[in-house]
Amino acid sequence: MAAHKHAEVIKAWADGAQIEFRCHANSAWRDVPGDPVWKEAVEYRVKPAGLARVYPVTQMVEGDFYAEMKPMTSTLSNLIAVANAALRHACDAGQILTREEFEHAVGDRKVRDMRIAEAVARKFAEKVVWTDDLAAIIAEVQP
Repeated sequence: MAAHKHAEVIKAWADGAQIEFRCHANSAWRDVPGDPVWKEAVEYRVKPAGLARVYPVTQMVEGDFYAEMKPMTSTLSNLIAVANAALRHACDAGQILTREEFEHAVGDRKVRDMRIAEAVARKFAEKVVWTDDLAAIIAEVQP
């Protein structure tokens, strides 16, 4: 008797590995929600290590934090002040964009959203797109 098509991945899952799946060869890999059902037509794999999202870290120095920690009556107020200072610093350092900067870079969102909708409709009409390709279509639409 031949081994199950997904035997190696099933063993890794049983040992605690995080499993991903995709339904088509050209679609994106996604985390399996809950326990896998091991469908024959679906591809499964052990989630590769090192794909965690990387967040920027503040470049503020201790003095910047202490300047924000003015004598306040509430510890929560101190934390909020420090969080806001960190956000201001990240914007000034070019690590993140403010909403206004983002809107300026993207342009008129209603116009862009309509362009995206038209591009998706064209691709679906041509039957050359899977739902996993939406990010690529959005990336192609100019602001």
